[in-house]
Amino acid sequence: MQYLTARQEVIRTLYSHRKRNRAEGATEVTKADVGGAPKETAFFDLSELGTSKIRGEAKFERLPKGETVEIEVEPNGEVPITLVKHQCKLVARNDLLLFDDRGKATKIPSVRSIIDRDVECDIPMQPEYRDVSRKHLIIDRFSDRSLCLTDVSSLGTFIPPNCLRRTSN
Repeated sequence: MQYLTARQEVIRTLYSHRKRNRAEGATEVTKADVGGAPKETAFFDLSELGTSKIRGEAKFERLPKGETVEIEVEPNGEVPITLVKHQCKLVARNDLLLFDDRGKATKIPSVRSIIDRDVECDIPMQPEYRDVSRKHLIIDRFSDRSLCLTDVSSLGTFIPPNCLRRTSN
């Protein structure tokens, strides 16, 4: 975690140098700005990913990366879940379903399944969602309403804080 935090700080510093240079009218990235390597880098603005507001009401928090969180969906209820910035929801109707942000429903199998961008995975996301990781979220289903989520993504999975119950694995 310390390594990732340090890398994020380096990226923020480089990004602020780049913004300052553009504000001052500089059009070239210098070697000093990027630690000796004069090349362009794509930066993701991660400042809004810590917590986010959905529909102006509930705040979401990021699942702890690599830790298992237990979720229970009430009968005929739903749990909102955000994959990076794509608003989805887990819905318990006759079965447990995942609705993506386009309204497409996918049945969650009664075993371990993985959400990612690969069309041959258990629960595929749209391939144009480039910010969803190749292997994003692991779902272990235990019953009709109970499941465990493990975030293994780079940019995160977010759920309401009242759903965060860590398990000991």
